[in-house]
Amino acid sequence: MHILVLSSVFPDHGHFRAAQTVLAVLLDEFIRLGHRVSLATVCAGGEPSTDMQARWRHHMIDFAGDFTSAVDEAPAFAANAWRRRLAHLGEFVAPLRQPDYPRFRAPAEVAAALARTGADAALLFWDTWFDHLLPALREVPIFGYLARPRSEASLARLDGMYDPVRRAIQRARLLGWRRRHIARSRRLRKAVNICALDAAWYRQQGVDCNYLSNTWPDAFGPNWQSIRAAAEAKRRGVEILGNIGGLDATGNRFGLHWLADNVLHPLQREMNGLDWRINICGRHTLPAELAAALAHPRIALRGFVPDIDDEMAGNRLFLLLNNAGPYTGGYTRVIYAMASGACLVAHRRLALSMPELVHDQNFLLGETGPEIAALIAGAARDNAQRGRIGERARQTYETAYAPRVVAASLARAMQDALGRA
Repeated sequence: MHILVLSSVFPDHGHFRAAQTVLAVLLDEFIRLGHRVSLATVCAGGEPSTDMQARWRHHMIDFAGDFTSAVDEAPAFAANAWRRRLAHLGEFVAPLRQPDYPRFRAPAEVAAALARTGADAALLFWDTWFDHLLPALREVPIFGYLARPRSEASLARLDGMYDPVRRAIQRARLLGWRRRHIARSRRLRKAVNICALDAAWYRQQGVDCNYLSNTWPDAFGPNWQSIRAAAEAKRRGVEILGNIGGLDATGNRFGLHWLADNVLHPLQREMNGLDWRINICGRHTLPAELAAALAHPRIALRGFVPDIDDEMAGNRLFLLLNNAGPYTGGYTRVIYAMASGACLVAHRRLALSMPELVHDQNFLLGETGPEIAALIAGAARDNAQRGRIGERARQTYETAYAPRVVAASLARAMQDALGRA
């Protein structure tokens, strides 16, 4: 099958951005499975460099072109104040008729250029600008490998922001953005979503969408146990990894707030007699009020760490509380941790997004702050339990989350949908 991948990020095998890494390993696996892969991009960061394109050719990826120059910026950035005001007014008067941005100036021409690749199917990767082209791209069946709509993080962060009037206006604008995204997504031949809750939500909106797990490359390999043992041996006391990824990301903010408000005090009681520390790692900075809430002698705000593999393997536990708050989702860091054989502790709601997670088998899942604190303390003291959970987490990675497994399932879903057409 010839698959044309439409992406607003460049594939990259590093750890810097989740979407870039997932895209890179999926493309590699498609090629390993015998599919031909073409890649079309449209990116806010500009056109791909010559070096990037050379690396893609090395990986046997055909470059179908970058279409960044074919889009218009939003009127919100226009110098003409009246144009900005009219654009905002249109979002309330006729929300479904308003174009989202970036808007393709000549969508039929871009669609024709993509059709000339001769692909059997196009794959809309993650949440991409190319979904604005869906009404025009009719000659190639289009599939979606979807994440959470871009409107949802902004909606979740509205509470506590702005005055009530501005908040209501912004909410209405974001809901209009969501409605337009859904209207376009209904044109997909078939979609999968990396979060089970979001897949169900898309189905409720009339999009043919099923859950398919996300993926992440294996940074630890068959020697994961010895890597973890050596990394843990270098640490003093009980070290718990409380965050990786951008500190200003929506899910991380909610999760770290929940840690400070609900888990930290009962954890102090449960960990009595132990030398312990929670490491908060990630780029950027915390909001001032959250940094103040996390100001505690047992919490180390580490910032960016150069060797995240050593950090993941060296901490005795990995704690993820993002889904305890109002913003839920599936997280690549969970898959990354499972590949390392980590013993993971999370809020029970995470299993609603990632149904492969089962309490006391490959994960430890709790509901309340005191319950999660007790799980952390119990696992910190019980080497056998940590080893058992970690080993089964690694097994789950290999059978459900490894790139070869996810890419094969995605390609099979596309082929089945093409066969039904």
